[in-house]
Amino acid sequence: MPYTTLQKLHGSDCPFPKYKTLRAGNLTVEYSEGTLRNISINGYEVIRMIYVAVRDHAWLNVPQKILTENISISGKEFVIQLSVQYSKNEIEFLSEIRITGTSQNILSYEMKGSAQTDFLKNRIGICLLHPPETCRGKECIIAHPDGTTEKRMFPEKIAPHQPFKNISGMSWNYDRSNKVTLQFKGDLFETEDQRNWTDASYKTYSTPLEIPFPVLLKKNTKVSQSVTIKIDGKSNSSCGSEIINFFPLNGPDLPMPSLGTCVSSAVFEMTAREAELLKRTGFRHLRGEILLFENNWSLRYRRILNEAVQLQLPVVLCLVFGDNCRGEWDKFLSIYKETPVDLSSILLFSRDHKSTPPDIVKSILPEVKKYFPGIRVGAGTNCNFAELNRMTPSSGSLDFLSFAIHPQEHANDDSTLFENMTAQRDAINSAFAVTGGKKIHVSPVTLKRRFNANMINYELPYNTDHMPDQVDVRQMSLFAAAWTVGSLKSVLESGIESVTYYETIGERGILMGKRSLQTGLFPAEEYTIFPVYHIFRLIGESYKIVKSLSSKPLVVDGFILKNEDHGLIFLANFTTVPQSINLNRFNKLITVRRINSVKFNYGTIRDTHAVSRRIIRLLPYETRILQFTE
Repeated sequence: MPYTTLQKLHGSDCPFPKYKTLRAGNLTVEYSEGTLRNISINGYEVIRMIYVAVRDHAWLNVPQKILTENISISGKEFVIQLSVQYSKNEIEFLSEIRITGTSQNILSYEMKGSAQTDFLKNRIGICLLHPPETCRGKECIIAHPDGTTEKRMFPEKIAPHQPFKNISGMSWNYDRSNKVTLQFKGDLFETEDQRNWTDASYKTYSTPLEIPFPVLLKKNTKVSQSVTIKIDGKSNSSCGSEIINFFPLNGPDLPMPSLGTCVSSAVFEMTAREAELLKRTGFRHLRGEILLFENNWSLRYRRILNEAVQLQLPVVLCLVFGDNCRGEWDKFLSIYKETPVDLSSILLFSRDHKSTPPDIVKSILPEVKKYFPGIRVGAGTNCNFAELNRMTPSSGSLDFLSFAIHPQEHANDDSTLFENMTAQRDAINSAFAVTGGKKIHVSPVTLKRRFNANMINYELPYNTDHMPDQVDVRQMSLFAAAWTVGSLKSVLESGIESVTYYETIGERGILMGKRSLQTGLFPAEEYTIFPVYHIFRLIGESYKIVKSLSSKPLVVDGFILKNEDHGLIFLANFTTVPQSINLNRFNKLITVRRINSVKFNYGTIRDTHAVSRRIIRLLPYETRILQFTE
């Protein structure tokens, strides 16, 4: 069976991010192509990111191109000047950006731009991200343009709408005695809780969403904005050990949720060999989606039925209704009776509403319960948690509520995707709160979004003549395996009932299958087993989940499973440099599998050897699975 070369495992068009570390007094800043990241003092992240966004009428980011860039560094000060071009279809926008850092712990980010054509825009301007890990629950003083101030708080649970509005300045204490102060100019700013889209940040941006959009920006229109950041605090050279501690937490073990995968969207069908490989995973259900308002939905139903039979898995059947709910239900029931499929649960969605409306629950739920007694029925959203948070279905007679997760609503670089893993737990915890403790299903988790929820509420079949927007080349990479470990940590430790990951085969799957749509853009050879497969291969329903803690969760993290005989540790390095991890809380460690650029094996399940030291070293983007005994 052929496999991809090791050089391609990260993805040919997804190079490791290249950041330059700069100093501004006692602050450290990571810089790359107009973006500031991880603004920190003494290893304490105060601001997550500052950048300029140009968003079109569909809320899609307009790609940028750096025309010129000059960086001047003098001791603990720097000046960056760059020209940036934003181009997409009819959109042409040029900006001049000046970024300065001074020895007084002051950062300034200024943007002056000009429209080169007439175009529709939803947003243009500076965005600043606040990390929940260091801001959550903290009191914040909001300054308004009229000179008044008010005390607010960074939300604990995910705020469905903007927690801060009409902002000209902000300040909060990042520890007991030291403060962050922000000043905004050039526009009105407000803050939204990006955890609604499982982005691990609060975002302060312009222009307020209550102002109608899209807006026609005429040629030669000028846009000018700035933000100035002052951070109190002295430098402390002792920022802790470079060795990361990972250990189990005390408390009750959690049950394993039903773990599943989605029916493939690939044009080719699953082979017997692929079915056998997939049956070795811990998957317990297969998700399939039917657009009942379309005339030819029975073809998709047949694909769902075929894969379910091949994999011997019950189906989570997602029914998307149009404007003739009763007629669509009757047609579905007629076809189902002719060719039934083993059901795990049924999800009720709407073509025209982001979250399941009351009329579908009222008219269809009794019918489902009547014809499928004992089958669990849920509703919610086929989109992000934001839609469930803003319009939660009345859940009294429903068995569970559901929402989907992906990490690329606002950015697609590796660092952002790794950061966003932690927001998945926040979304699930907030889902429990807004639904009154109802059972929660996450359905599905994908590396890239399946559709633009600003425009549509379901996924359309894609044209195979080009690489679909839903495909991320990193699906075949070491990155995807490491990201999946971090995602599973958030999801498994949150206490949900069911979660569905990726697809069976194809560019969005855990196995390549027969062929790639675009071999040059997605360089996986036929029948490749992707690295992420080996993670699901070792997860079984007999395990319980042990909560764990990493001393540097944005660097290395993982999760722990345990049964009566042994335990498994799944660890991943989320960085591009080797990392050392202390595992001295675990006994008799044995490496079960290593997934990295040096040793990438597709052999037997247990490629075992004893670990003689309790400090292990993970290579860049490495995933390692270890066995331990009590």
